[in-house]
Amino acid sequence: MSDAGMEESPLSVSAPVGRPIIKRPRLTALLDGAQTAVIMLVAPAGYGKTTLAYEWLGDRDGPSAWHSCSPASADVAALALGIGDAAATIVPGAADRLRTRLRVTNEPEREVDILAELLAEDLAPWPDDAWLCLDDYQFAIESTASERLVERLLELSPLRLLVASRERPTWATPRRILYGELTEIGMSGLAMTHDEGEEVLSAREPSHIAGLLALADGWPAVIGLAAMVGDFEVPEDQLPAPLYDYIAEELYQSVPRDTQLRLAQLAIAPSVPQDLAAALFGNAARSVIDDAIRLGFVARRTHAMLDVHPLLRSFLQRKLAEDAPTEEHHAALRIARFFLQQRDWDHAFAVAARHDLPEILVSLVRESLDRMLADGRLPTLSAWLQANAMPADEPVLQVAEAEVEFRKGQYRRAEALAAQGARQLPSSDVLASRALFRAGQCAHFLDHPDGAIEYFEAARANALNETDTRHAIWGHFITSLDFGRPDTEELLSQLSRFPNSTIDDSVRHAGARLGWAYRTRGILEELDAVAPIIQVMDKVSDPMIRTSFLNLVASALVMSARYSEARTTSMSVLAEAEAYRLRFVLPHALVVQACAELGLKRFGSALRTLRRVERLALEHDDLHSQMNATALRLRLRTVEGSPGRGLREAERSWKRLPGPGMQGELLSSRALALACAGRLEEALATATEAEALTSQPETLVLVSATRAIVAVTKGGADAETRFTDLLGSVVATGNRDSLLVAFRAFPDLLSVISRSGEGTRLVQTLVGAEIDTALATALHPSSTPSGPRFEELSPREKEVLALTAEGLTNREIAKSLFISEVTVKAHLRRIFVKLGVRSRTEAAILVQSPHTATAPASE
Repeated sequence: MSDAGMEESPLSVSAPVGRPIIKRPRLTALLDGAQTAVIMLVAPAGYGKTTLAYEWLGDRDGPSAWHSCSPASADVAALALGIGDAAATIVPGAADRLRTRLRVTNEPEREVDILAELLAEDLAPWPDDAWLCLDDYQFAIESTASERLVERLLELSPLRLLVASRERPTWATPRRILYGELTEIGMSGLAMTHDEGEEVLSAREPSHIAGLLALADGWPAVIGLAAMVGDFEVPEDQLPAPLYDYIAEELYQSVPRDTQLRLAQLAIAPSVPQDLAAALFGNAARSVIDDAIRLGFVARRTHAMLDVHPLLRSFLQRKLAEDAPTEEHHAALRIARFFLQQRDWDHAFAVAARHDLPEILVSLVRESLDRMLADGRLPTLSAWLQANAMPADEPVLQVAEAEVEFRKGQYRRAEALAAQGARQLPSSDVLASRALFRAGQCAHFLDHPDGAIEYFEAARANALNETDTRHAIWGHFITSLDFGRPDTEELLSQLSRFPNSTIDDSVRHAGARLGWAYRTRGILEELDAVAPIIQVMDKVSDPMIRTSFLNLVASALVMSARYSEARTTSMSVLAEAEAYRLRFVLPHALVVQACAELGLKRFGSALRTLRRVERLALEHDDLHSQMNATALRLRLRTVEGSPGRGLREAERSWKRLPGPGMQGELLSSRALALACAGRLEEALATATEAEALTSQPETLVLVSATRAIVAVTKGGADAETRFTDLLGSVVATGNRDSLLVAFRAFPDLLSVISRSGEGTRLVQTLVGAEIDTALATALHPSSTPSGPRFEELSPREKEVLALTAEGLTNREIAKSLFISEVTVKAHLRRIFVKLGVRSRTEAAILVQSPHTATAPASE
């Protein structure tokens, strides 16, 4: 839970009641006079920090929010969510992006700055007169990551913070306090003055007051306790230490035995919701609460929450353990089960771990696992699994540890733990299928497709519901797809039989179909089929699903040679990744952007993008993106006319190899460069090596292009046959992009068109593609009309047409000409009518064609 049961704003409650409370205008005046954005109340327990914070915030006119820290706050994900949820009472939606981002966070301690940036951006509207109180902040101080989060929030957002803590935060350096950046009220300031103490103790014998005040040394909680006790004699010769134990004993002994036990049972709970008292004591709950408040053991924080006196909690726990250990165990069991039922995982763990309740701990891990993983609370989950009371060799715990290790990228250990857990779990346990699925994913990432498929088949056999069955088939499908297995199409067919109950399901299934088409054939038709899905992407809840699907769409657009659309889509993926700080998505989206820029012949932009890909891929140890960037750099240099340079830049060793598809693409790109560099036999050998690895479209077309280039270079009789094979591979796969790369890299291929009789077929293949004018003319000269009436275009229309011919999007044209996108579209409609064309591609061809009379110049 993010706020230990706080159900109301501090503005709607008064300070805790049941103990003697005295207004302390001396302290509230200090708070009123503070000119800093951070105020700290720092003192040991019992110095009235929480009470003072309630009093001050409750009396102010501006809004305030409250988050009570707990041991869970040492987990930076828990603290971030707690702060975000509390802040959302003032800035609605403040935690939304953070919560979504945490779903895909593997190690939140390493992404503190990312989490802080997201939350700070969403806290930008924080009002100048609003305050957020972090109570019991000492729990967060135990974590360097949690401290860093708060420090960065204070740097990046307008947040105004009131901190109540038993220790000074590490970011609150003496220098910052000295220079007036922070305001601190410490123990001496929070201690009661003599006059305040006398007012609290006014009902006692005057002769006792001076002695008590001297012994209490201004400690508010001790003075408050003393005021609750009837007359008692303070020993003159020796006072038990600590003083509050002596006073607490007096209070404790003043009530009947059954009341003592019930009061002590309340102290077991880290927090005391009123419903907990009802669960423990049934019909007697009301009288127990009333007695506890009357005696000062408990104060009411809100109508639903109670606070045990900070100095009495340990005293009561000790008394219960000494006097009634059996009752203590039974009460702890009931309290832990209560928190489990309330899904208050952190308090359930605190009770179960302290009182050695292994059965509760196992149930806790099982029931909370999905939520803890979704919230990115891996540090908390790891700490739970290492607790002394956790039973050894419990399969549920092995599965949970496998989930943690998987998210840390420790795939070998995760696979072993998941497989071991699955073997020990009965087949009737829903976790068995889940564990086998996770083991299969690990084997896939470790490039062990046979083992992965075996796990996925076992997961399917053990699945107890439709969701787990679907996951098992999905894992099997992805592995088969990536490693070119023959059962991929049948698995896709099986996936299609499941109903798509949500938009997320529909997008996943559309992505599966598109991925299959991308790696095999039919990409043009599948792009048309998924077009309606693209229109509802804003309804998809998971940014990982959105970015993955859109990046696949952008890749398919590149393959179809629709480069402007591909670039626009890849930029959408980049924007989404930046919005949610999905840094691991960036290399993949940037590779597609570089491909589109290469297709548009923006070589400088493509190289800059590739350098960024290479830097990010190294940072993330993303071998697939490193190899992808190397293959693309090879193709770019080859198209530029520098294949030798590309080959030199691509010379490197790899510490491990990804799947055969990526290896095949790199080898086929190398084969093309070798052919264009005149190293013909090496080119053919490399092409054969690539073909043996995979039949994916990039490899298939580049290998065919390499063989055609070698045949043309040698002037062999098989040139036309090789060229026909090349055209056939393009038609079969829809991979126009690799064909255009080949033509641009080796224009002499065009000489074969007229002899092959396949020119018409090739033109049909390239319909709608953003191709070079020279290529279009060579392929089908009659397709380029002569003498369009450019003189009918206005100066602005000529500017728009010139930029369109350069491959700029409507948005880029609008930005360049300082007009709106709507205006750009209107100009293009008029241009199409005047030139007698139907698309921007046809218009661009007219502009660049040497057969066209009087091409427009921007004026």
